[in-house]
Parts: sequence; C-alpha cells; structure tokens
Amino acid sequence: MALLSHPFRILPSGAAAVHDDGTDEYLAERIALVLATGAGERPLVPEFGLGDLAYEQLVAPSLSVQTELFEIPVDIISVTETVLPNEARDYVVEFNVQTGEF
Repeated sequence: MALLSHPFRILPSGAAAVHDDGTDEYLAERIALVLATGAGERPLVPEFGLGDLAYEQLVAPSLSVQTELFEIPVDIISVTETVLPNEARDYVVEFNVQTGEF
C-alpha cells in the first residue's frame, strides 16, 4: 500500500512523494521521525521520540525501545554519530527489517 512520504513533499512531476509500506525507504523515514522528535514533544503521545540529542548520546538500545514501542518492524544493528563542522550531528542507523508477524 502506498503511503505519503514524511516529511510531505512534492516531486518534480507534481505528484506527492509516496513509499510502499514496509520498504526500506518507508522504514528509514519512520526511524528518522523518531530521531527528529524530542521526548514529550507530541502532547498526545508524550513517550514518542528521544531525549534532546544535543545533550545526550544516541545509543542503539534507546532507539530499539522506540521501534518496539511504536511497532516499527526493524532490528537496530548500530547507530553512528558524526559531529559536522557546524556542530550539527549526522546519524547513520543500520537496521534489518524484521520478517513475519511484528
């Protein structure tokens, strides 16, 4: 099933960007959404998201808890953080897609 991409964007063709449910791209966007959301940022789902990554180190177990809690069918293998010259942080998350029932 095709789902709207997040963040929502329009392709050069004028169509809305979509991903098929369960694809690597779709799951990567769901993980990126968790990374971009601070804990408590969503009042109706306060447990969604991670702490302030500017002050806390992101580790695979904390991300794994989020993926299990919000039923993102992946196994987090590793999280690599790189501090960029402008002090922004870049995260690379390696994951495997779970097969079978989640």
